Amino acid sequence: SADKPTNFSIHGVPYTATLGPSGMQSDIYLFQQ
Repeated sequence: SADKPTNFSIHGVPYTATLGPSGMQSDIYLFQQ
């Protein structure tokens, strides 16, 4: 996918959200930075 990961924070903790291999909105991976 050409989509860039989305960066956001929860309670001051940065996370990256990126779509999984299927590209479905329900297939989202969260990574704590």
